[in-house]
Amino acid sequence: MKAVIIDDEVWSRKMIRSLGRWEELGITIVGEAEDGIAGWELIAAERPDIVLLDMRMPGMEGTELIRRLNERGIDAKVIVISGHADFQYTKHAIDYKASTYILKPIDEDELNDALANCAREVRKRDALRNDELLTVHYENKELTELTSRAKRELGRYLQAVDAHAADQAFRKLREELSGLGAGEAGVRKVYVELYLLLEEYLTPSGISIQELAERTLRTDADAEPDESLRRLGDLYLTAIERESDRRKPKDKLDLEEVRKYIDRHYDEPISLETVADAFYVSKEYLSKAFKAKFGGNLTDYVIGLRMGKAKELVCSSDLKIKSIAQAVGYEDVTYFNRLFKSHYGETPGGMRDRMSVAH
Repeated sequence: MKAVIIDDEVWSRKMIRSLGRWEELGITIVGEAEDGIAGWELIAAERPDIVLLDMRMPGMEGTELIRRLNERGIDAKVIVISGHADFQYTKHAIDYKASTYILKPIDEDELNDALANCAREVRKRDALRNDELLTVHYENKELTELTSRAKRELGRYLQAVDAHAADQAFRKLREELSGLGAGEAGVRKVYVELYLLLEEYLTPSGISIQELAERTLRTDADAEPDESLRRLGDLYLTAIERESDRRKPKDKLDLEEVRKYIDRHYDEPISLETVADAFYVSKEYLSKAFKAKFGGNLTDYVIGLRMGKAKELVCSSDLKIKSIAQAVGYEDVTYFNRLFKSHYGETPGGMRDRMSVAH
C-alpha cells in the first residue's frame, strides 16, 4: 500500500515520517513533495493509495489538489494535516471527501488512527478488484458465455440510456445465474466485471461512480452475492438516469454555469468545441451567447483566466516556467511564453526578474 506526503514544511514531513507506524500498517512512503504542483505530479506518477496533505502550500493549495483528485477519479484516501484551525479549510476537506482532518502539532495516536482507518478502507476497496476474482478460471462454459452476453447487452443499454431495458436485463441475469447454480464465486465474478464496465462507461461523462456507489460499497462486503448484484442493478439505473438528465437539451443555456465549468477546468485541454459538447449545444450558439453575456469570446476568456493564474504563480512561487505552463493547461512552453508576453508585454522570466529587482 503506497502513501505520499505533500507539505511545504520540511520539519512537518519529517515528523509525519517518524510518527507513523508504516511497516506495522503495511504502508510504504513512495515520495514527498514540498508544493501542490509537485505533489500533483507525484500523485500522477505513483498513484498512491493514501495522500497526507497540507492545505496551505505554494503553487497549488490543498483544496485544489483534493478537487483534482476527485474530478480525475483518482481513488486515494486523503488525510489533511494543517496548522490552520479554520472552518473554511475544514469545510473544504469535508466537501471534497477527505478521509480525516488533523491539526498540527501532530499527535502520534491521532495520526496512526487515521492511517489505520485509511488502510482498512483501501483494503475494502481492493477486495472489489481482487485479482483472484478476476483471474479465477471457470470450467462452467455457460457462466462465461452468460457474463459476456450480459456485458454486451448492458453496454448497449448504457449507451442508449435505456433504464427499462437495463432493469430487465439485470432481472433476467439474476434468474439465469440462479438457474446455473453459479455459486458465490461465480456471482462475484459477474459483479466485478459489470462494475468495471459501468466505471469505464461513466468516466468520460464526468459522473463519479464512487459518489453513486458510496452507500452500496459500504455495505456490499457483508451482503449476499445476489443482493450485491441487485444493488449493482440499482446503481446502473441511477447512472442511466443521471446521464439521461445530463443529455437533455436545456430550455435555456445557463451561461454562469458555463463560466463556472471553464473556471474548474481551465487547466485541462479546453476549447469552444469541448465546452459546447459538455453542454449539448452547438459551437456557434455557445460562441454568440457567451459573447453577448460577457462581452468577449470564450477562447479569450480561457486565455485570460490562464494568464491570470500563471501571473500569480510567476510572482508568488519559485516554480519553473515549464511547470507553471503545465499548471495552467499548456504543454508547449514556447507557445505559453508567447501568449504571456502578448498578454503582459513581457515574458514570464522577464516579469519574475523585474519583480525580484523591485523587492
